Amino acid sequence: MVADVKGLEIKILRCRAGIWQCEFAARLVISANSLSEIESGRRQSSPELLKRIIRLIRDIPNGNRAGK
Repeated sequence: MVADVKGLEIKILRCRAGIWQCEFAARLVISANSLSEIESGRRQSSPELLKRIIRLIRDIPNGNRAGK
């Protein structure tokens, strides 16, 4: 499953979860610029980072951003 996740899919899932890119990147401990490059397909993500992304998306209920 991890290998099937593409940048645009990450962006769609993040947006559906209702979390801003800068907030999501901070939770992943990467720069917002790096996340932007991954989401746009300009940069490949490591399998470990993809696993962290999937876990984070699963842990955020839809529409419930931190700080709400």
